[in-house]
Amino acid sequence: MKKYLIPFLILLIVFFSIPPFYLMAQSQSIELREPSVVYDLPYPGILPDHPLYIFKKTRDNVLVFATRDTMKKAQLYLLMSDKHIAMAAELENKGKDSQAFEQLQEAEALFAEIPPLLKTSKQQGVSATGDFMQTLFLSNAKHEQVITQVIKNITDLQVDEVNALLKLNKTSQENLRKI
Repeated sequence: MKKYLIPFLILLIVFFSIPPFYLMAQSQSIELREPSVVYDLPYPGILPDHPLYIFKKTRDNVLVFATRDTMKKAQLYLLMSDKHIAMAAELENKGKDSQAFEQLQEAEALFAEIPPLLKTSKQQGVSATGDFMQTLFLSNAKHEQVITQVIKNITDLQVDEVNALLKLNKTSQENLRKI
């Protein structure tokens, strides 16, 4: 009986010790990360805290006014909204939270102008290409990602303002899906 007791104990120890070590090794390799959207934002250029920003803003307004083709105007709005999102991230990194939030609002307002332009263009017989629509969806997802990142770091915001901003983002996404 003693002859079988020692191997049995060794087998029992090995049997009960290997699974916990295996589970510990598995749990250490799992990392929870937020999904990252693969979409590069353009370089924002001059930020609103720069004295020459007024000239950039004026130039953008002139470009919007002068662009008559609805597809080109949609592309312009996309570029401008992406730049404002990038500006918001830069301003948040500098600690200028209120200006960052203003840029987030501006970016979402510009992006919200795109679906009506695409509808008008479609009614005129020019539909958006699949690549452009894919870019719009990626941009919208990137906007949501940047908004949530920036809002995490801004502490003096009202919940209603944040919810309105995220709702505007979702509304734009739904309007894009309807086109």
